[in-house]
Amino acid sequence: MRRLIAFLALILLTSIPSVHAEDVRIHLEAPNRWRGEAIRLPPGFARDMSWKGVEEVRFAPGMFDAKADDFFSYVFVFYLPEAKKPNDKVLTKELLKYYRGLATAVARNKGGVDADSFKLTVKESKKTNKSASTDAKPPIRPESKLKPDSHFVGTLSWTEPFATMKPQRLQFEIQSGPCPSRKARFLAVAVSPHPPEKAKRLWTEMRRILRTTEFRSADSDAEFE
Repeated sequence: MRRLIAFLALILLTSIPSVHAEDVRIHLEAPNRWRGEAIRLPPGFARDMSWKGVEEVRFAPGMFDAKADDFFSYVFVFYLPEAKKPNDKVLTKELLKYYRGLATAVARNKGGVDADSFKLTVKESKKTNKSASTDAKPPIRPESKLKPDSHFVGTLSWTEPFATMKPQRLQFEIQSGPCPSRKARFLAVAVSPHPPEKAKRLWTEMRRILRTTEFRSADSDAEFE
């Protein structure tokens, strides 16, 4: 049953045509069991999103297993050619559309969900000096290939639609910045219901995957310079 749920969930997400925004593909170095796909933005389940581009996703092995330590844990990167630098209000608006649409689509034949009741809170995480609390430090370390100019954290209270149809609280680490040599921006996000302080190994792996993000030409393996 678990394998069937995971299979159906992957089919739902990856049946949306895989595309490249302009001539771009997003490269992520993830372990073999972290499967994923490229998805057009806005996705079929959230056409009301204003962002256009492409999304690259990597799911933890236990993404759709409610008993797994990495249940509903994953990372995704948006490549957004027409986007401006986002603030907390923009992120809240666009990501809430995404998750409301996703849950509505998945739960359509399971009795549905009250998507209007979903609550997303996003706040900016400021860079601080050495004397400041370490809790406020950006979630991605300096050696990242990404060059973010803004960092955010967030929480989403929603109904998990794939495996449980029960209330769930997701934790987000979000970073945004300009793409190399492109008039575009990226959004790189780590997501899990397991708080970072209680699932350090999982969050370390998700952050590591995001640090490998490269934006490459679709017709070659060359990174933009």
